[in-house]
Amino acid sequence: MKQKDFNLKFANLVRTPNSLEQVELLAQIKDGAKLSALQALEVYQEDYQARLTEALKNTYRAINYLIGDEDFFGIASDYIKIHPSCSSDLDDYGNDFSHFLTTHPLKEDYLFLSELADFEWNFREVFHLEQVLGVDSLLLMEMLKGEEFKVQLVNSARVLSYNCLVSSLYALKDNESNEDDDFDFQIPQYLLMIKNDFMVKTHVLSKSQWEMVKILVTPNSLLKIFKNAPTNITPEEIQSLFQILGTDRLLLKLNLSGPGVKNIRMK
Repeated sequence: MKQKDFNLKFANLVRTPNSLEQVELLAQIKDGAKLSALQALEVYQEDYQARLTEALKNTYRAINYLIGDEDFFGIASDYIKIHPSCSSDLDDYGNDFSHFLTTHPLKEDYLFLSELADFEWNFREVFHLEQVLGVDSLLLMEMLKGEEFKVQLVNSARVLSYNCLVSSLYALKDNESNEDDDFDFQIPQYLLMIKNDFMVKTHVLSKSQWEMVKILVTPNSLLKIFKNAPTNITPEEIQSLFQILGTDRLLLKLNLSGPGVKNIRMK
């Protein structure tokens, strides 16, 4: 067997054990002084499993905290069997975890699993994004006087909605006293997640504010945004929302017919 073919088969067996291919490959490996060929392969397989499990724990810390190490190890093991790593960077592992959990049997015991996983993956993505700064509060106030301006939410932000209080569940991982763990989490939540310097920040929005922010994900004129605003949104909600957008500089001013404000990226 050529070395290239051997390396490929060995890597595949480490990721996904297969009894037939294993017999073929082990025939090409000599036993060592301390470990047989089979034992050596099992060491690699166990190490692979452990490293991917640890990668999942690092990304999904809140899930690990809430369901405990034993259940988390079981879920991780099930996930790894179906989703072997395709990247040399372990930090990229686990992007399908939320979708995987929608059909996992343990979801019956933990109704929040999939949504919390989605929140944690978005948190991880936003943390690693390059921060983009839009217009500041003063310029945004001036722009609001002329509704012909076209704007868009910065791409270092996420507009999220869930059927449970995911941000509260996520915060429990840092609750060393274990107080207030028992609360009604089955309440819808609407969030604006942003990159804020070197941190991830989440704003809890009302449903009306969330619907208005969704319009800002794609380029739109301020006139269109206000025309399509939810009918039940209050002036106070609009004021609070645009205060957030201005303070955290979350809106980009786009060119219409003349020079606009350039995107400013944090280095």
